[in-house]
Amino acid sequence: MKILRKKDGNWVEVYIKQFDAKELKKILKSKRFGFDWHKFSDKQLFKLCLKEDDTELGLMAISSPEDPRIQIDLIESSVGNIGKNKEYEGICGCLLAYACRESFRLGYDGYISLIPKTVLKNHYIDLYGFEDTGMLTVFSDSENSLKLIQKFIKD
Repeated sequence: MKILRKKDGNWVEVYIKQFDAKELKKILKSKRFGFDWHKFSDKQLFKLCLKEDDTELGLMAISSPEDPRIQIDLIESSVGNIGKNKEYEGICGCLLAYACRESFRLGYDGYISLIPKTVLKNHYIDLYGFEDTGMLTVFSDSENSLKLIQKFIKD
């Protein structure tokens, strides 16, 4: 899995790994993430890291509600990787694609959902192909999830 380092246009290797609440405390001490992740310590937690030095660039908390899908409870890129001047491109896409792959692995046909901040709703629709439920939630279906996996994971 690779993301784009914007300053030189090079693709760099990253990996995604599950971690626990104990490791979350260590990650949050770095002050690289702004959300209150303690509220999500009971969820399945994943981090996207640079392969070269294990730097955490993105975090994601997921759960599986009663209906067959993965719910992304929180997703965040690290400080310095948000907005137009971010250092790396593709962090969120890789995390979303990973959730899609997990959804297929669990027999949920690739369905994932999330409740984005209001200002980010169109971002998920336009950039990642999510569909609006007409309420707060956006989702990715089987077809779109396969596209995300092919675009961001490529393995």
